[in-house]
This record gives sequence, C-alpha cells and structure tokens, in this order.
Amino acid sequence: MAKYGMVLLVVVAVLGVGPALAGTKDIEVKISSTRPSYHLGEPMAIDMQVTNISARDIQVGHSYPERPGINFQARKFPGISAKEHGPFTANRVIGYRKIEAGKTLRQVIALNRYVSITKPGRYTIDYNVYLMGPIVEKADEKGKYTSEKYEAKGTLEITVDAGPIDDKWIKELIGVLQQKEQPAKEVVGEPKGKVTKQEAVELLQWAETPLVIEPLIAAAKNKDLPDGASSDVIKGLQKFFKDHERARTGILEIASEGSMGAFQAALAVYEEQRVIIPSQWFMPTLKSGETGKIWMSLEYLKKHGKSEDIELVAPLMKSKNEQIAGHAKQVVEELRDK
Repeated sequence: MAKYGMVLLVVVAVLGVGPALAGTKDIEVKISSTRPSYHLGEPMAIDMQVTNISARDIQVGHSYPERPGINFQARKFPGISAKEHGPFTANRVIGYRKIEAGKTLRQVIALNRYVSITKPGRYTIDYNVYLMGPIVEKADEKGKYTSEKYEAKGTLEITVDAGPIDDKWIKELIGVLQQKEQPAKEVVGEPKGKVTKQEAVELLQWAETPLVIEPLIAAAKNKDLPDGASSDVIKGLQKFFKDHERARTGILEIASEGSMGAFQAALAVYEEQRVIIPSQWFMPTLKSGETGKIWMSLEYLKKHGKSEDIELVAPLMKSKNEQIAGHAKQVVEELRDK
C-alpha cells in the first residue's frame, strides 16, 4: 500500500463509449474527491459532474438517494472492500433529471455507501457509472421496450488519514440542513463540495459521531425530503443504538411520523438489536387507519406481545377491513395462549 498523507486528489472519469450503448457520446463525466483526504468514520464525499455535450436536451434517471447507478470495485488492499449493489435498472428509477444541451448536473455522493474502508491508506478504486434515459412509449417490432443508456468508466484515488473526525466539517454539513433554500446543482461553477439538503442527509448518516443524531432525526421528519430519506436515516442511526438513548427514541419518532418504509425500517432495527418495543407504543398506529402500518404492528405484537396486549388488538377485530379484522382475531387467539 502506498504511503498516505494530505494530498489534493482531482480524479477525472474518462467516458467509456461502448458500441452497444446508444447515446454514450452525448455525455462526459468527471468525478473528484471534495476534500484532500478523509478520516476513518467520516462521510467520504465524491463530487460528480455529468455534462451534456450533445445539441439536444437529455433525461437521466436516478434512484434514492439521488444518484445514478454506480458500481465500485476496490482493488485488493488490506482494509478496503466493495459493497454489493445490483445493476441500475428501470424498476429502481424514481425520477428523471433533465440536462439541457451544454449544461452540467452536479451531484455529491457518499462513497461509504459503496465501499467499506477500515484502515488509513491511499486507495485506488475502479468504477462504472450507469445512466438510463426514459423508456420509450412504444415497443419495437419484437415487443421490447428500450431506453437510451450511458456508461462511464474510470478510476478514483482516495486518501484516508489516521486521526479524529473533523467536527468542523460535520457541523458545516449540519448547517446545510438548517438552510431555508435548497442550493441549485445543475450548473458548473459552484464551490467544490457544495451540497443540497438531500445530499447532506446522505452524507451525515455515514458520520460516526453523535453530533449527527439530533440533526438527522429532524431531517427525517422534513416533509420536503423524499420518503426514502426517513428510512435511510433510521439505518444511519442504527450505529448509535446501543450507546445513545436519543438514537433509540428518535428511530421510533421517525417511524411514527414517517412512511411505511420508515416504520418497517424501525422495526427491523429493533429486531436486529434484540430490543423489544413497548406494546403501548403501537396504540396510535393501531388507531390510525394506515393499513400497512397496522398489519406490521399486528405481526410484531403477535411475535413479541403478551396476554395483556389483547386489549390493544381486540378493537381491530371489528375493523371494516376484513383482512385486518381476521388478522387481529388470529393475533388475539395467539396472545391468549401466552
């Protein structure tokens, strides 16, 4: 492994134009680290610029967090490994971003989502970036629906130093969450590393410092962010579960106010940590009329509840939803045997 230190890294991804990929000549991609180096336990922010070099506007799909499909393959060094990620396919697209001719879309991405680094060092990482355009409205003569596809290949070098987490930088990211306006990300020329609120949430969930607990809880309740943000934050708070009560209570707060995905993520975290959620916590949900959450609550009480929880479940036996009523009856019968 090469020696590591404070060095400025500017990494350029050279566009790979494959003959089987239609439309790849229309874009250029540049990727660079937003900071000279990182410390273990910090989010590793990667700045990506996708420039439309064609004479027409193009649409590129993204998933949540807002990013194209990326696969990273870490070269074989001690202390680094790539995480498994599936291909970027149409069923993972949650929206499309338009890139006007000659314009650049900028995104800041957490490398931590794709690569695990456990030791200081300077690392070389190969990557593929996949972009997908909207699926055509009509099938071809063989009945297939197609879309334009773009692929960029390149190499990223990143330095991870020994030493404490940079709290100043973490606080700068927290400050982004407290801004009223969302910074624009479509035009080149912004200060390097400038992030939106959504990107700040994505980065902060990888920071291994309790400084982020309260800001992430607040961000997960922000209705302006995508639904996926709340369940993603819950997973990010899991690392603090054992040592910080606020993380534990915050996870339940997010679950009670958030989407069904957040609710499911919270139950999964408590299950993995082998901590039982108090049965009374489910009372508002059981009265909420949210079918998905009610069903999951009944499943949880069926597994972890006690006979005294029958009074919580019994009213649902009269639900107008026949499936909920039937499930509640089954749970009550099982609770009677405990």
